Amino acid sequence: MKRAKLLTVKNLVTIAVLSAVAAVLMYIEFPLWFAPPFYEMDFSEIPVLVGAFAMGPAAGFVIEVLKVVLKLFLKGSTTMGVGDWANLLIGCALVIPASMIYMKNRTKKGAVIGLAVGTLTMAFVGCFLNAYVLLPTYAQAFEGAWQGFLVMGAFTAAIAFPVFFFYGRDKSMHPVLIGTVVEIIILAAAVVLMNVLQLFSADSLSGLIGMGTAVNPAITGLWSFVLLAVLPFNLVKGVVVSLITVLIYKRIRVIMKLAETPGHMSGSRENLKGVSGGKA
Repeated sequence: MKRAKLLTVKNLVTIAVLSAVAAVLMYIEFPLWFAPPFYEMDFSEIPVLVGAFAMGPAAGFVIEVLKVVLKLFLKGSTTMGVGDWANLLIGCALVIPASMIYMKNRTKKGAVIGLAVGTLTMAFVGCFLNAYVLLPTYAQAFEGAWQGFLVMGAFTAAIAFPVFFFYGRDKSMHPVLIGTVVEIIILAAAVVLMNVLQLFSADSLSGLIGMGTAVNPAITGLWSFVLLAVLPFNLVKGVVVSLITVLIYKRIRVIMKLAETPGHMSGSRENLKGVSGGKA
């Protein structure tokens, strides 16, 4: 069974609408008490997850990219783009695994398992990226350093490449495994590049760590910052976003299916049957 094509008029319209909603939701953000104020939680991953569940992980990646681009266009960036790139990378760490699992098992149980795996993946990837890429890049961006953006580009490629090229080819495990190997190679190359360019600087991070210490005195270094601020932040965000997605996805999917069908009212009974009976 071949996968549905991504670039159809219906899908492009749906992607555009969900991207716009996600960009608007990025305006509604607030800090959490245990993290520095430059970590702000928002609910923009909800429409991204809805799109990824409905159309696949590639669509989720496109929506994630478009929401960040729209936000930059409408609001600009206060972090020289680093925070927005972080939102993209870490958001993909939640959305892509969750939607890949859901596409294999399109039931409520599959959605819950996918979101649980996605949340844990986001937490792990968030810790890794913040420690080795995002925090050093954020710190040095304000000192005029540009090398970190090369590393972040490599991480973006690591996410996009297996999603578009391998996972979309067929449903067997071989493309997924090959894509995973390719991704690991790209990530390893990014880390090597980061160290060759000497992106990491303890001095440049002292100010950010100090902001963490002001919130939680137990934060005294990079890894205590990551474990006591970054990790719980991503876990809380993943759990909250996942719960809301599970609660609203089925209802939104019904509306999306009705909108897809010519003669909405006459086809509503068949569409409702298609999303019931254990399907999420």
